[in-house]
Amino acid sequence: VMQTLIKELGLEKGLKEAKVYTVFDELVGERVTRLVTRKYMSNRKLVVHLKSSIARSELMMIRNELAAEINRKLGEQVIEGIILS
Repeated sequence: VMQTLIKELGLEKGLKEAKVYTVFDELVGERVTRLVTRKYMSNRKLVVHLKSSIARSELMMIRNELAAEINRKLGEQVIEGIILS
């Protein structure tokens, strides 16, 4: 019943995006999460703005693995990749 209501109200996309943000935060941990200034979805990509170039460089090396793990935890292909800036 809830899934039907969520679809009818057009909330499905927003809920999926919120889940992506939550899983990303869980995966990268509190230290990195504090360095994030903005997160949003654009064309099935998670865009993350960081205030630390060091954190950005480190995440750049594992962004494909992070994207795969986010999709695995959500049980479907929600994002196609992660853009870090």
